[in-house]
Amino acid sequence: EFSNEISTKQVEYIEEVISNLSNNAFLTSNINGLMTLCTSYLDSDFRDKDKFLSLIRTNMENTLTQFRKNDRDKDNASTLFRLSGLNNSIEDIHKYITAPSYKLVTGMQGLNAMLGGGFEKGRVYSFFGLAGEGKTVTLENLMYQVWKYNKGYKTKDPTKKPCIVYLTMENFVIEYICALYHILTRGKELKECQDANEAIEEFKKHKFEFSEEGDIEIIIKFKPVKSVDVEYMYKLTEQLAEEGFEVICFFQDYLMRMRPSLMTRDQYEDLGTVVNDFKRYATEMQVPVITASQLNREAARIVDEGRGSNQANLISKISRSNIGDSVNIDRNLDGSIIIVPETSADNKRYMAFKLTKHRYPIKPNTKISIYQPFYESSVIALVEDAYEAKAAFRENLARDPEEIRASFGDVERVGVNTSIR
Repeated sequence: EFSNEISTKQVEYIEEVISNLSNNAFLTSNINGLMTLCTSYLDSDFRDKDKFLSLIRTNMENTLTQFRKNDRDKDNASTLFRLSGLNNSIEDIHKYITAPSYKLVTGMQGLNAMLGGGFEKGRVYSFFGLAGEGKTVTLENLMYQVWKYNKGYKTKDPTKKPCIVYLTMENFVIEYICALYHILTRGKELKECQDANEAIEEFKKHKFEFSEEGDIEIIIKFKPVKSVDVEYMYKLTEQLAEEGFEVICFFQDYLMRMRPSLMTRDQYEDLGTVVNDFKRYATEMQVPVITASQLNREAARIVDEGRGSNQANLISKISRSNIGDSVNIDRNLDGSIIIVPETSADNKRYMAFKLTKHRYPIKPNTKISIYQPFYESSVIALVEDAYEAKAAFRENLARDPEEIRASFGDVERVGVNTSIR
């Protein structure tokens, strides 16, 4: 009996045929040019060979890029559902969402709740803060925590080792290593070590190394501002795969420094394109992409005025409208979280987190605004409470009546017509 419906496997076969046809067509139209370049390279004098290297490399990179684009059009369980393939689809989806490595947890209970359990594959997240007020510090803490609290991660390819990539376009790699040392030691400075061996021993003391079964590799890579676009992320992922590593999480610091895949004369449109590029990479590679961006001038005014008048809970006064160039950036993000460093009345330092957008489910009673403390011995290390019975975050930095009574005893409120006792 003839049926108009086709199965998921048949769809996958058709997609494979179309992808191969596209690749063959592209290679057929471009191979003569590549062969000409290669022949010229072979026939040239050794002093002239260098000038052909960049031409050949560009041609080959363009070919690989086109192959990747053709392969991206293939559908899978995360991009296609057909009722005629119900059994296979539900089996794949259930296996996917119940896998232990479906989400990457952080070391902070309150943030994990905001994330719906952790950073999810295929999602793009951005942390928004003011200039010089903790965007990089937050990403550094998160990179370390994702590495620390997700040991035993199961890669899609069992022959590969898991790997976290941190692409910095903000600071040099040296600064990140010094920051990581400070975070894992909760206050020590790498420059204060007498020699390299002392620093290495300190790293190993905290098990910050790649040796045991189940360990996660960390790759920190620096690129100058606007020097690369999303294609570099694909190439780096492929290079690491050839070395035996599978990227499980991609950090980029920070959004405005990335070059869009399609540049225009409109800066705001370009920022939106970068987010779209990240979303495409996250979906195709099935990894979370975590980045950071700026709050706008209005947010800076609110924070500055609040600090000037010693106000608490400043983050409560900032909203989604304070995200810099919000329409272009925010529309394709899966999670938007505002961050503001704050100090309590007792001079303890906190990083305030406020969830302003999420496309993933969170529990009904989740706190969307929290204050995560820093370790008192550290200027940048956030308190890790993942395994603690009680979460470390505070919901409010303003002094409540109980706290005032504990400090000063019973105090009568003073009104216009009330005398002071």
